Amino acid sequence: MGYTLFIDESGSISLNNGEKYFTIGGYLIKSDNKNEHKFKMIKIIKNINKNREKYFNHHALEKELDEVKFSNLSLEGRKFVLNELNKLSGTFVSIVVDKENCHSLTKCNTNEYYNYLVCQLIKYIFETCNFHGNLDFDELNIIYDDRSMKVKARNNLQAHLIEQLKIRRSPRNQFSCNFNLKAADSKVNYGVMISDFIAGLSRSLYMKPSNPINNLLTIEYISKFPYRDFGKVKIIQKNIDNNIEKIYNVVNS
Repeated sequence: MGYTLFIDESGSISLNNGEKYFTIGGYLIKSDNKNEHKFKMIKIIKNINKNREKYFNHHALEKELDEVKFSNLSLEGRKFVLNELNKLSGTFVSIVVDKENCHSLTKCNTNEYYNYLVCQLIKYIFETCNFHGNLDFDELNIIYDDRSMKVKARNNLQAHLIEQLKIRRSPRNQFSCNFNLKAADSKVNYGVMISDFIAGLSRSLYMKPSNPINNLLTIEYISKFPYRDFGKVKIIQKNIDNNIEKIYNVVNS
């Protein structure tokens, strides 16, 4: 038994771009189920290209962009795609990062940070949520967008997963699978296309809670990071506010 996990991201992993959330979205399938999502995406792309004025957003139309991805589509386009993806038998997954509340990690090397997050997502799916029932399966193929994942990150991710999920664990707690990584172009790889929409949707869930697209598709496994402080008032700002209040109380006592 083996699985394939397609991944892509939404937002910037950088701390200094003014965005609160960064997400890695994924589409998880059994490795022998390769055709269902392919045929579905071919139909989706065909329908969208027949109705470009309706389904692409103003920016994409103005720039003559033709890639079917979350950021290029209008509200109607996103609704159409998500409703269609909801008919697939695979599993939608994501990890959502509250960047404001994990400063110690976001100051690390971004390649190491990215690898850490992918590892956390895999642990969440297969260990915390017990997706497979145990950690004993043959392989996990990870297919990523070669245009967005940095060279150093993709070179080190396999080694990171082996170290964290095998070497550093006792035999009874080890993942038995081989971790195989493969680059793909999201313009032509249908699984990565799907993961782009999952990443965009999972980010929308927290950036725009009232967005009408949020309830169109269920992401079965969403890992929130950091778990304890996710969504809280910005920790640094809270500390500043507390100090100001203390100073105010002293001055006015």
